[in-house]
Amino acid sequence: MTVNDPLTEISSKKSNLLVSQKHEVDLSRAIYSTSLSSASIDDETQLFYITIDKVLYQHPVEVIEKVLRANGFSLNLENILACMDDFKIGTSVQLDDEFADPDEPLSFIHCIQFRLPQKTSVGPTLSKFYEEIESYESIIADLKGSQANKDSVGKREAESKKRIQELEAENRSLKMQLRLMQSQLESAVKSVEKANETLESQNYLPSNVFRATVREINIEDRMVIVKSGKTTINIPLFMCDILPEAGDHCLVHVEQGNTLGCFFFNKERKHLQPQLAKVILVKNSICKIRDENRNTWLIKAKNSVEYNFFRTLKNNDHLLIYLLKGKPLRFESLLRPEIKPHTDSVQETIQKFQIAKLEKVKPMNEQSNQVDGERK
Repeated sequence: MTVNDPLTEISSKKSNLLVSQKHEVDLSRAIYSTSLSSASIDDETQLFYITIDKVLYQHPVEVIEKVLRANGFSLNLENILACMDDFKIGTSVQLDDEFADPDEPLSFIHCIQFRLPQKTSVGPTLSKFYEEIESYESIIADLKGSQANKDSVGKREAESKKRIQELEAENRSLKMQLRLMQSQLESAVKSVEKANETLESQNYLPSNVFRATVREINIEDRMVIVKSGKTTINIPLFMCDILPEAGDHCLVHVEQGNTLGCFFFNKERKHLQPQLAKVILVKNSICKIRDENRNTWLIKAKNSVEYNFFRTLKNNDHLLIYLLKGKPLRFESLLRPEIKPHTDSVQETIQKFQIAKLEKVKPMNEQSNQVDGERK
């Protein structure tokens, strides 16, 4: 059987595989192992799982309440239903190694899994709960409305009219501010266009430096696509010190069709934060690296710039990686500088000094020998 569910999670530390209720694996050759007993929570996905042996004879709601209390959530029906919406029963299996076939585990133990409440995610059970509450509120509102007298209705109408007048006055004020801001924006745009025309007419830029505008950022290919006139230029993120956005302006240095560097004007963009990592394996265009938190990536060079960079690396070299949502975007070498040329230069200087010193001492010895001969 095969594993088809994309929610399968693999741990690179223990080579374990967490299988949810929809997964299918062949457990006929696997053995039941209590050594797989564990409990964990993923800080990024907020998924919690625990093996069955740790919660035997406990009610599922009791387990959920303990986890909610430990993570600072309120023990209310809303949070409990949110966890029940994503409640699954599965198995935790152990593989031979991280590259082993997940269909043939060595050992297994049953487990349960559920996700902690998410504000942006509402499951079917929680949705029904909200619908029931809205229905009750609607019934209560109808009852209150039917009991209201004409005086209260007239009072609400007067308040509504007053509120409408206030909103109309606020709307007029906002329209005036909008016209003022549009006028300032048009003036600023004209000033920028005039400055650009002046810059181009005076030929301040070298012929191999082009003004360009960012059109697209391709995170998967680690590439920034910019447009200069009718020319499209691809800039590897390896060359960028910030993560630009569409519409940003930049200068691009191009020599014989090759991009050598770039400079982005929008320096207010947030700089990418570096993280220390270590090279585990380098082979052709593939580099395997591991950061301080034991996270491992197998990275394939997406362009010639990255390929040439990987060729300079060796096993156990250190480098900085820049991540976005857990994906490496660019790399920076921390290789030790090559000191051999400097050593050769120092040795050459010492030898020149010694030769010059010998040349000065030799004439003095010859002169001393001549004086001794005359005395004799």
